[in-house]
Amino acid sequence: MNDKFETLLSQVGSTANEIWLRGWAEANAGNISVRIERDILPEKPLRLPVGRQEQGWKEIGRTLPGIAGDFFLISGTGTYLKNFQQSPSDNLGIIEIDSTGGKYRVIWGCRSGRSPTSELITHLQAHSIRKAVSENKDRAVLHTHCPHLTTLGCIEKLNTEKLTSLLWQIHTECLILLPDGVEYIPWIMPGSAELADATAKGFAKRHVVVWQFHGIIAAGADLDKILGLIGTVEKTCGMYLQAKAAGGIKNKISKRELVEISKRFNLTPDEGIMSAIG
Repeated sequence: MNDKFETLLSQVGSTANEIWLRGWAEANAGNISVRIERDILPEKPLRLPVGRQEQGWKEIGRTLPGIAGDFFLISGTGTYLKNFQQSPSDNLGIIEIDSTGGKYRVIWGCRSGRSPTSELITHLQAHSIRKAVSENKDRAVLHTHCPHLTTLGCIEKLNTEKLTSLLWQIHTECLILLPDGVEYIPWIMPGSAELADATAKGFAKRHVVVWQFHGIIAAGADLDKILGLIGTVEKTCGMYLQAKAAGGIKNKISKRELVEISKRFNLTPDEGIMSAIG
């Protein structure tokens, strides 16, 4: 097997296991996708289950010319992240996008007969927009269920500006890692085209998107970077909840201090969010 492909499978497996151990992916929650180059593909495609070869190309539900001809390693629908390490070919698959960007086919994996994740449209639209805005740097997308973040949405009336300012003013690292802010999307049906469209709109400006009552999805250059972003958001939400339970937020980072942090680390924070902070 291609050494680069083995390395990629190891990275995806360890990331999935880390998410499982942190309690961010109950049951079959969470999904992962990575855009890969042709030289990373396995040297010999793994034989698909009987009947799978005849299925051929399937409609994505969107035409995404920006990822036409690309390949993605992606989790299968209904899979458990804890199983990715021990049985990658049963729980992951490689899909190829056709020359129009409107169809895909499975060329490796999904040996259990599963299709790619039910959030396929969301993942592919996210990859398409982040590939464009990052000038081809962003290659990974990760969705998971973070408990502190989801709980925060149950006790606070949030929007993009309020959630981002809350994070920035609780923990210095949030501004440093997320100067573009965090997009907040009120509840939309999981797996729907409407959620995919709203998420893509958020990814046009940001690396992290939060789904009310559902979880978080993030994009970045690699899975380590994404896990760092999600971990920082989740940890900070936990800090906020702990402080609130202990008597309320009495001190927070001021706007002046946020400006100083931006200058110190040569950041350009989202102007609309920064201007909304009192």
